[in-house]
Amino acid sequence: MKKLATGVILLSGFMFLCGYGMCGVDPVEVICTSGSDCGQDGVCEATGCGDEREGTCAVYNLCAANYNPVCSCDGVTYSNACYAWTADASIMYYGECVSECEQQGGYCAHWQDICEDGYIDAEPMGCPMGRSGKCCMAEND
Repeated sequence: MKKLATGVILLSGFMFLCGYGMCGVDPVEVICTSGSDCGQDGVCEATGCGDEREGTCAVYNLCAANYNPVCSCDGVTYSNACYAWTADASIMYYGECVSECEQQGGYCAHWQDICEDGYIDAEPMGCPMGRSGKCCMAEND
């Protein structure tokens, strides 16, 4: 439970309006599009990218170390949803990020000048930063 402002407490994605030191019984869910909507210690448990991004506010003191990867809208794979949300990243889908190149059967070159035998240079097709950005696709016979 975190106090967001005078008379407002956030608990597991629900906001409680408090008066005279007592919290109300009925929680009000806080809808958000970024962590800034959730107060100083809140995070936005958002899914969807761009205009489709929406979630609810929550507070995490610590993220679990379990590996349940998620792919964020910026193409970064996070260990789990908690790590993505605490980085103010929105989840595009559950699972490791896969580039368009890899989805089409190619591979993203790791700082290689040329593709392996049997592969040719193609458009970058979403190869993540930190790699050469080059997509290598199988040659057509």
